[in-house]
Amino acid sequence: MRVLPALLCLLLAALPAAAGEVTREITGSLAYAPRIALPPDVEMAVELSGPSGPVASLRQMTRGAQVPLPFALEAREGEALTLRAALFLDGRPLWITGEVAVPAGDEDLDLGRIALQAHVAIGPDTRLDCGGQEVRLGITGDSAVLSAGGASIALARGAAATGTRFSDGATPETALRLQAGGIAVTLRGKTLPDCTALIPDALLPLTLRGTEPFWALTIAPDGMRLERADAAALELPLPPVETLPGGIALRGGGLEVTLSAAPCHDAMTGMPYPLTGVVTQEGKTLNGCGGDPASLLAGAWRASEIGAKPLRGGAEVTLVFAKDRFSGQACNRFGGPFSLTGEGLRLGPATATRMACPAPQMEAETATFAALAAATGFDIDADGQLVLVAADGVPLLKARK
Repeated sequence: MRVLPALLCLLLAALPAAAGEVTREITGSLAYAPRIALPPDVEMAVELSGPSGPVASLRQMTRGAQVPLPFALEAREGEALTLRAALFLDGRPLWITGEVAVPAGDEDLDLGRIALQAHVAIGPDTRLDCGGQEVRLGITGDSAVLSAGGASIALARGAAATGTRFSDGATPETALRLQAGGIAVTLRGKTLPDCTALIPDALLPLTLRGTEPFWALTIAPDGMRLERADAAALELPLPPVETLPGGIALRGGGLEVTLSAAPCHDAMTGMPYPLTGVVTQEGKTLNGCGGDPASLLAGAWRASEIGAKPLRGGAEVTLVFAKDRFSGQACNRFGGPFSLTGEGLRLGPATATRMACPAPQMEAETATFAALAAATGFDIDADGQLVLVAADGVPLLKARK
């Protein structure tokens, strides 16, 4: 248990919850099983998060150190948190952890040795925070794809005095440079603020499911298990991951699995999933969906239509989905829980502040609250818009990132 230094407490005196707060130390180490040496310029990132987002983080260069890599973070007492970590090389994730539960308490806590898994990603595998703007980056050999502001731009490797450089060759130029000091991004001629690589979510373990016949394939860091209604279960070690344009492939033991970052809808419920999977075994092809539907909702959205009508009079409505909660602002700020089940999507009950605004904004807010209350499902349309739908399938609200 530790008390924050007196000077820091004075600086934070304007924030009553922070003044004089008591912290505890969370320690542990990161390691992986394969005997693979880390390059000298690897960056270790460790992050503690609570319900409202990150509460503490650590970033440091390993400078040639090898696993296990120790870490220590300070966190407020009494909060249940989650910990994630990653090892980056030139801003690209090499090894990551899943979420590790940190139970609430008031004593220092040693989490012991936390297992890292090789980073497996489909599509752009690196998320960057460039001064508040999110940029996604995927690199395959001498080509790269940079996604920002709803657009994806193809880049090609070019000459660089130091590090690695990719460019689209256009005027104004979109380019990125990867080097030990980090990643620099130029978007259509504008140099973005310094970019920080964000810790990615772990893709594995992942389950694909399909029908006709009913089947499920679980892919974990240590192996795969295929269960079919018409055949005996099959267990295999995890084969090497082959990167494909927009996807990955795993081949071994008479099984071939391809995963692509293409939306997929469950044949029984219509629920959208972020991944499309195809499994081939002994000449039989199984088609299914995988990933977490909530990942399609995650992020910040701006409403474009409510009740099939565009917003009028300069009204704006925003929605943000994170973990199991949503928030936003129309006239007032609002928020509440949401849940996704086999039955669909449920939003609320929502709470909101009480403030008067000009008529167009109030009308948009009233329509937004009605849409949230009536929504029983969602989809992502061909333009990438989020669509909240009613029980009869009628679109209630559309929003863009």
